[in-house]
Amino acid sequence: MADIGSRFRRAISDRTNPLILDGGLATQMESYGADLSGHLWSARLLRDDPALIKRTHAAFYMAGSDLATSASYQATVAGFVRAGNSAEEGERLLRSSIRLLKEARDEAWRKIQAEGGEGGRMKPFAAASVGCYGASLADGSEYTGIYDIGKEEVKAFHLERLKLLVKEEPDVLAFETSENR
Repeated sequence: MADIGSRFRRAISDRTNPLILDGGLATQMESYGADLSGHLWSARLLRDDPALIKRTHAAFYMAGSDLATSASYQATVAGFVRAGNSAEEGERLLRSSIRLLKEARDEAWRKIQAEGGEGGRMKPFAAASVGCYGASLADGSEYTGIYDIGKEEVKAFHLERLKLLVKEEPDVLAFETSENR
């Protein structure tokens, strides 16, 4: 990840134009007909329809996104267990969010290059979406930061997920909707 990190730092410091982020993974999957109700939100599709996740990522890259985020915003091992999976399966599903994203990116990039469409464009980045603790509760507390646990428990919560996500070597960690305390 160190080499990738330097590539990302170089990309953001050398650019005169902004990096284009994907356009909203969940919204796009819903436009394809996905039902994202439930506490796992889009992460449920890591188990139920990983091909749709990959297709959506690829569409963003093909449309010009320089950076796309994984379907892991609301994904936690505990959340997958609550949905009836084993802890081991929950770990596999969380890690698969990065694998699907990178596969989609690499396949889209090969297609873009084969069509001669890169036109000076750099290879896009794959960002691990790291939602806050409140997102895992699926009760709206991600917007308030008011939880029934302390800072040390919040740190432990993030550390467990980060250890799994970084094993798949995302280019970037995207901390989204961070706690306000």
